Amino acid sequence: MNRCALKYLLALNVALTVAHLIIGVSSEKEHLKQVEKDHLNQSNNIPSANLQQLCPRGLRLWIPDSPEIQFVGFHVSINSPLIGASPSEFNTDLGRPTGGKWTFDIPDIYLQKGDSVFYWLHLVVGNHSRLRTDLSWNVPDDFNNLNLDSWQHEITASGGRHSEFQMFVNNRSNSFVRDGVLHIRPTLTKDVLGENFLFNGVLDLRGSSLPGERCTNPSNNGCYKRALGGQILNPVVSAQLQTSRSFSFQYGVVKVRAKMPRGDWLWPAITLLPKHSAYGSWPNSGQITVGESRGNARYMLSGDPLGIQRVEMVLNFGIQDHQGLIKKYANSEEGWGTNFHEYQVDWTRGSSRLLGAEGILDSNLD
Repeated sequence: MNRCALKYLLALNVALTVAHLIIGVSSEKEHLKQVEKDHLNQSNNIPSANLQQLCPRGLRLWIPDSPEIQFVGFHVSINSPLIGASPSEFNTDLGRPTGGKWTFDIPDIYLQKGDSVFYWLHLVVGNHSRLRTDLSWNVPDDFNNLNLDSWQHEITASGGRHSEFQMFVNNRSNSFVRDGVLHIRPTLTKDVLGENFLFNGVLDLRGSSLPGERCTNPSNNGCYKRALGGQILNPVVSAQLQTSRSFSFQYGVVKVRAKMPRGDWLWPAITLLPKHSAYGSWPNSGQITVGESRGNARYMLSGDPLGIQRVEMVLNFGIQDHQGLIKKYANSEEGWGTNFHEYQVDWTRGSSRLLGAEGILDSNLD
């Protein structure tokens, strides 16, 4: 699989206006959030660094001092993964701590939300030289505002691969932030344009040439269509946000806290999709579904719940929809739409590991 863009997708057929997907990104008051991957030397108990974005520019990395530490080397790159102890963009070697910390400041860099900081550490502890490699940290997106440079909206009525009934637009009725949380909320087309529009209207999503206004997918008359006979216009309006033009990555950790929507005909998903479809259209170029759950309160098959009580995480890598598919799921009697849950993917060279819903689902997809 090639580089992936993070895509928050609400795919549905018919929606309830009261139900919506809510996504939040955890952040500490000091903006110190560690997103790490460490496969080497786990028994050495080497601490990972604390990272802090400085204002108006700069980055600080530090670890607390202890009597055993005699030397610390920081090796850092921005948006360029470091494999093992490979050469880095920024580095320093420290022979003594300052103020009870081993600190490395990089003053002349500008970080944006979604940037990835990759780093590794070299410590001399006692008489032993130790490494901790393959560490990373993401500049947090706190969703205190909806940054349209970071999050791009799909604008189309194409219906996608499942011939869905909704159109996707860039409208604050359908996607908005409140109290540090992103909300994706479907609405009914008739509530704005009237029911007659569905049967006799013309839907034109071509907009202007400005980003955020022009149609993004013309397939299946996705930019312009006219109601004709039994072919009514899309009865539901929703939102689909992605990062394909602002952020992509290859290998790392993705953590998302989300509350799934409740309601019939709702099918939200949080997915990683290829930035470039090098092997052809979906699913040929792969997809990692970080989390998806149907919104139905009671949807059973042979006694097994398929609705809001089940969350699924999926790896697609085959030439057909039913081939090259690995699916894992976890059930909850309470359902996944009552509280926020954390969904996580660890993606490394040659393997993917899903840690869904606070560890209830923990599976290697190899």
